[in-house]
Amino acid sequence: MNYDTMTWILLIIMGVVLLTPSVLLTVYYFTRVRKKRPSYYGKKTSAILRQYGTIRRFKVIDHLQLNDDKEIVVIPHLLIGYFGILLVSTLDRRGSYFGDAKSAKWVYDDSKFKENIPNPYQENQQAILKIRSLLSKNKIYNVPIEQLIIYDSYAKKSSCFVGSDVPVLRLSKLKGFLQKAKFDKDNGLDVEKIYNLLLQEGTLVEASGQNAARSK
Repeated sequence: MNYDTMTWILLIIMGVVLLTPSVLLTVYYFTRVRKKRPSYYGKKTSAILRQYGTIRRFKVIDHLQLNDDKEIVVIPHLLIGYFGILLVSTLDRRGSYFGDAKSAKWVYDDSKFKENIPNPYQENQQAILKIRSLLSKNKIYNVPIEQLIIYDSYAKKSSCFVGSDVPVLRLSKLKGFLQKAKFDKDNGLDVEKIYNLLLQEGTLVEASGQNAARSK
């Protein structure tokens, strides 16, 4: 083996050694860190809601904070249409979720890490009560409001074991869910009025992961 060949081999080995950490970090980012960022699922969900709502003259609000003297509630996503209001929150990490409608906490487990998290269903219900209270104060009644909890589309990596009374759905099925007839029903809502009222009474905040409801 001559000198030039040996030099090239050494250069290639050095290049592989230098590139390997970068490759590993990139793979880790896209498979673990990126999937755990609150903005990842939130942006995907928001995009689907906006695509659906735009052609129907519906309105979408992302990350709306409502507060009074006792409590602050942050609502991830709202779809406001003639059918009513759909509140959507997201489970922002790959893994398994265990819970039900009544438990104060759910369990998150990705096989390497396990922790208790606030019950997103109860947080959403709390946000719905806050919205109804605001609408009632402004003499807006009989507005259908429901909630939906979105989780990861990758079946081999994520699952959600909750009761049948908890509305959960994989992100990949959201578009199909919005095609249900109930979203085409006209319940006589003034979409612009409700949209402007919520923006006027609330504050738009940055994405912060799970739904948040806390006392002052």
